[in-house]
Amino acid sequence: MQQFEGKVQLVLYPIAFRPKGEGVAQAAWCAGEQGKFWEFHDMLFRRWGLWNNLDAPLPRLLDFARDLNLDVTALKS
Repeated sequence: MQQFEGKVQLVLYPIAFRPKGEGVAQAAWCAGEQGKFWEFHDMLFRRWGLWNNLDAPLPRLLDFARDLNLDVTALKS
C-alpha cells in the first residue's frame, strides 16, 4: 500500500460463509458505518464461543454493539 500510495485502494467486504453468517456480516458492516468495524470484528473473534453456536445470534451481537457504545437501534434496522 505504501509503495503505491494514492494509486490503489483497499476495499473490504464482510462475506458470509454460512446462513447465519449473513446477519453477522451485516452487523459488522453496520458497526463500520458507525466507525467501529475493526472493533466489532475483533470482538466477534474474541467472543466467538458466545455467539457461534447460537441459532439466532442477533441478541448477542446487540450486546457486543452495546459494549462498543454503538447505536443499537441503527444496527438493528
